[in-house]
Amino acid sequence: MPVAMFARLCRLSVEQVERYDELGLLAPAGVDPATGEHRYATEQITRVLAIAPLRRIGVPLEAVAAVLAADDAQAVEQVLIAERDRVQAEMIRSTETLDAVERLLVRGVPGPTTTLSRQPARSLLLVRADCALEDVRRTTAACLREVMSAAARRGIAWSPPTWGLLPLDLKPRVSVAAGVEITGEQGNDVHVLPAGPAAVTTHVGPYEGLPLAYHALLAWVDEQGHQPVAPVREVYLADPSASEPDRLVTRLIVAVRT
Repeated sequence: MPVAMFARLCRLSVEQVERYDELGLLAPAGVDPATGEHRYATEQITRVLAIAPLRRIGVPLEAVAAVLAADDAQAVEQVLIAERDRVQAEMIRSTETLDAVERLLVRGVPGPTTTLSRQPARSLLLVRADCALEDVRRTTAACLREVMSAAARRGIAWSPPTWGLLPLDLKPRVSVAAGVEITGEQGNDVHVLPAGPAAVTTHVGPYEGLPLAYHALLAWVDEQGHQPVAPVREVYLADPSASEPDRLVTRLIVAVRT
């Protein structure tokens, strides 16, 4: 059928149909050899009707294209299950972020207990990576998975907790590292955290709340007249893959010059 009729049956404008074609989501079933007009088949209507609702809930173009290209119901279901999981995870992150903002604006900046303690020297097997600032959590988690795999391959014994090293001052692109504490190992991927005084606090809850804990910690350091020293150390006392977000426990450590 001609594009105008196809658009009418799909409750779309001709321009929308043409835009879907440009995005690689809806190739015409054929082209009129005389006029060059795109023509569409009746069996394309069902798939086309799925594009708008999928895009409304933020499904990426690649996933929409995969749904439309799937040649059987099972393949469609697999793509949609993956997208459902992604949307649900996004909803959880959004809810946690809103909860953190509510705590900030309604209850004020929290004041977790901060103490000054002397930290022992520690040797960490590290994996490092550069990333955009908004990808710090995802990249740190990927580094943790990689360093644990590397330790297993090399037969290096370690025990929890796991560690993250982050910059003190943030920029659009940052370097992060994640590691596990080891003994007796040497190499370019082994980093020694020197012994010395440090400000320490503990955050309980989702990682989205960490900026508030950082604020309280660094404000305390400044009020005490200490100078913070990079990198910031995060100690993950609860396994994020096995803990609910509100049960995550993260110790924040900032070495200081007193």
